[in-house]
Amino acid sequence: MAELQIDINQMIEIDAESKYFEEVYKSKVLAINSDHLLIKIPYHKRQPILFGVGTKIKVTAKRIGDDFNFYSEIIDRDLDQETFKIIRPDGISRYKREYQEGMTKVIAVTSGKGGVGKSTFTSNLAVALAQKGKKVSLIDADLGTANLDILLNIQAEYNLRDVIEGEKALIEVVHEGPEGIILVPGGSGFQDLTKMGEGQFSKLISSFNQLDNYSDLILIDTAAGVSENVTNFLLAADETIVVTTPEPHSIIDAYSIIKVVAQIEKDIKIKLVVNKADNEKEARQVADKMKYVVKEYIGLDLEFIGYVTMDLKVLKAIKQKEILVLSYPRSKASKGIKEIAVNNFLENNQEDNPGGLKGFMNKLKSIIS
Repeated sequence: MAELQIDINQMIEIDAESKYFEEVYKSKVLAINSDHLLIKIPYHKRQPILFGVGTKIKVTAKRIGDDFNFYSEIIDRDLDQETFKIIRPDGISRYKREYQEGMTKVIAVTSGKGGVGKSTFTSNLAVALAQKGKKVSLIDADLGTANLDILLNIQAEYNLRDVIEGEKALIEVVHEGPEGIILVPGGSGFQDLTKMGEGQFSKLISSFNQLDNYSDLILIDTAAGVSENVTNFLLAADETIVVTTPEPHSIIDAYSIIKVVAQIEKDIKIKLVVNKADNEKEARQVADKMKYVVKEYIGLDLEFIGYVTMDLKVLKAIKQKEILVLSYPRSKASKGIKEIAVNNFLENNQEDNPGGLKGFMNKLKSIIS
């Protein structure tokens, strides 16, 4: 085993084994424990370098004579204290997570019309999943009224367009939100995919590959409605969640988006969430009706995965720029969102064979080309 040649308050350099983090970052040792070191989260160009748990790193401690080098791994992080825990050079990693291409599931969340609470549901679902140990990334693909950054109280100065145009690296665009979720502000960036050459698109794919390493689930919040942009996202994703309310127009519009994508991809996986229901009985009546109609006229098995009741705490959280499941964890709406998370997305189903974000982007490119 390597002898520990590091002192508290010693400056160190960190080189991550990841194309996502290409620089050598400076940090400092804050504490030395029996099985790990506590170090300061490094900054680069005033941005925190948020290595994911499981990231392999090379650590260099500058010493008189020969530098002390060792390989380690991020095993935990505390964003409030701005610290990482890393494996000691004489320690053994118990937290290793081997990345397998395609293990990340991409889920598109959509609705037939605006005003059903889709983005609020998506952001809270992401946080609820993160609370249960899932590594979740959010991509805001609402090309017209992107608002996930507002709902998460994140100041997003740049978005995907800046990455596509080569103005910013992905690391400068992504933001870490509540419970460690990662937000990729989309804005109008996805519209530019149709104009990209193969080399440019390959570079974007390479950047997004790193997001796969940090994510068990990637949620894509699409725009409302039945536009071509929306259907492209649904067709490229591993599965789709359609959010509706008991309001008749919302049900009709939800049916319309399901019909459009099912006509193109008959085996598409679609799950249904009923939002703003008065109670469970009303939600199940809506779900049963939609399941019957979709099966009868489209030939698709629609899966009802849960409901969220009408709750004034939702509006209160939005006004306060807070996340419902964090600020009002015992509210009825929070309970519904958490049940959806626990009952549907915590277990990894190997039969799903998800394509990961790389698969999503390649499929999206083939659809829009």
